[in-house]
Amino acid sequence: MVQRPTIPKPNRMPMTMTELVLVGGPDSLARHAAADAAEAAARLEREYWLGILEQHIDKLEDFHDRLMCDTYIRELRRKLGIKPPKELVRGQTRERVGEQEGVNL
Repeated sequence: MVQRPTIPKPNRMPMTMTELVLVGGPDSLARHAAADAAEAAARLEREYWLGILEQHIDKLEDFHDRLMCDTYIRELRRKLGIKPPKELVRGQTRERVGEQEGVNL
Protein backbone atom coordinates (compact mmCIF):
# COMPACT_ATOMS: atom_id res chain seq x y z
CA MET A 1 0.00 0.00 0.00
CA VAL A 2 1.33 3.41 -0.95
CA GLN A 3 1.49 5.89 1.88
CA ARG A 4 0.45 9.38 0.93
CA PRO A 5 2.72 12.19 2.05
CA THR A 6 1.60 14.02 5.14
CA ILE A 7 0.59 17.62 4.77
CA PRO A 8 1.69 19.85 7.64
CA LYS A 9 -1.00 21.47 9.75
CA PRO A 10 -1.40 25.13 8.78
CA ASN A 11 -0.59 27.79 11.37
CA ARG A 12 -3.62 29.82 10.31
CA MET A 13 -6.67 29.40 8.12
CA PRO A 14 -5.99 29.82 4.39
CA MET A 15 -7.18 33.15 3.01
CA THR A 16 -6.83 32.47 -0.73
CA MET A 17 -7.53 29.54 -3.03
CA THR A 18 -3.78 29.07 -3.50
CA GLU A 19 -3.25 28.75 0.25
CA LEU A 20 -6.19 26.33 0.47
CA VAL A 21 -4.64 24.15 -2.22
CA LEU A 22 -1.22 24.29 -0.53
CA VAL A 23 -2.61 23.03 2.79
CA GLY A 24 -4.32 20.11 1.06
CA GLY A 25 -7.83 21.44 0.63
CA PRO A 26 -10.85 21.42 2.92
CA ASP A 27 -10.61 17.68 3.54
CA SER A 28 -7.09 18.07 4.93
CA LEU A 29 -8.28 20.83 7.25
CA ALA A 30 -11.13 18.60 8.39
CA ARG A 31 -8.70 15.74 9.12
CA HIS A 32 -6.49 18.06 11.21
CA ALA A 33 -9.54 19.35 13.11
CA ALA A 34 -10.73 15.78 13.76
CA ALA A 35 -7.29 14.75 15.01
CA ASP A 36 -7.20 17.74 17.38
CA ALA A 37 -10.69 16.93 18.67
CA ALA A 38 -9.79 13.27 19.19
CA GLU A 39 -6.65 14.23 21.10
CA ALA A 40 -8.62 16.61 23.34
CA ALA A 41 -11.31 13.97 23.97
CA ALA A 42 -8.70 11.34 24.85
CA ARG A 43 -7.06 13.73 27.33
CA LEU A 44 -10.40 14.49 29.02
CA GLU A 45 -11.20 10.78 29.26
CA ARG A 46 -7.77 9.99 30.72
CA GLU A 47 -8.15 12.75 33.33
CA TYR A 48 -11.62 11.45 34.24
CA TRP A 49 -10.46 7.86 34.74
CA LEU A 50 -7.31 8.90 36.59
CA GLY A 51 -9.47 10.66 39.19
CA ILE A 52 -11.74 7.64 39.59
CA LEU A 53 -8.88 5.15 39.89
CA GLU A 54 -6.99 7.30 42.41
CA GLN A 55 -10.10 7.52 44.59
CA HIS A 56 -10.80 3.77 44.54
CA ILE A 57 -7.35 2.19 44.74
CA ASP A 58 -7.36 2.18 48.55
CA LYS A 59 -10.77 0.48 48.64
CA LEU A 60 -9.62 -2.51 46.57
CA GLU A 61 -8.94 -5.62 48.63
CA ASP A 62 -7.67 -8.04 46.00
CA PHE A 63 -3.89 -7.80 45.38
CA HIS A 64 -4.24 -8.27 41.62
CA ASP A 65 -6.94 -5.60 41.37
CA ARG A 66 -4.73 -3.11 43.27
CA LEU A 67 -1.75 -3.99 41.07
CA MET A 68 -3.77 -3.51 37.88
CA CYS A 69 -5.23 -0.23 39.18
CA ASP A 70 -1.74 1.02 40.08
CA THR A 71 -0.51 0.09 36.59
CA TYR A 72 -3.39 2.01 34.99
CA ILE A 73 -2.71 5.04 37.19
CA ARG A 74 0.99 5.12 36.25
CA GLU A 75 0.15 4.74 32.55
CA LEU A 76 -2.47 7.50 32.63
CA ARG A 77 -0.14 9.86 34.49
CA ARG A 78 2.62 9.20 31.96
CA LYS A 79 0.30 9.87 29.01
CA LEU A 80 -0.98 13.04 30.67
CA GLY A 81 2.56 14.25 31.38
CA ILE A 82 2.14 14.13 35.16
CA LYS A 83 5.40 13.36 36.93
CA PRO A 84 5.42 10.64 39.61
CA PRO A 85 5.34 11.82 43.23
CA LYS A 86 8.76 12.77 44.61
CA GLU A 87 8.39 10.28 47.49
CA LEU A 88 7.99 7.44 44.99
CA VAL A 89 11.04 8.51 42.97
CA ARG A 90 13.15 8.90 46.12
CA GLY A 91 12.07 5.47 47.37
CA GLN A 92 13.02 3.86 44.06
CA THR A 93 16.39 5.64 44.16
CA ARG A 94 17.04 4.39 47.70
CA GLU A 95 16.24 0.84 46.60
CA ARG A 96 18.66 1.04 43.66
CA VAL A 97 21.42 2.54 45.84
CA GLY A 98 20.84 -0.15 48.46
CA GLU A 99 21.09 -2.87 45.80
CA GLN A 100 24.31 -1.35 44.43
CA GLU A 101 25.85 -1.09 47.90
CA GLY A 102 24.99 -4.72 48.52
CA VAL A 103 26.71 -5.73 45.27
CA ASN A 104 29.81 -3.65 45.98
CA LEU A 105 30.47 -5.19 49.41
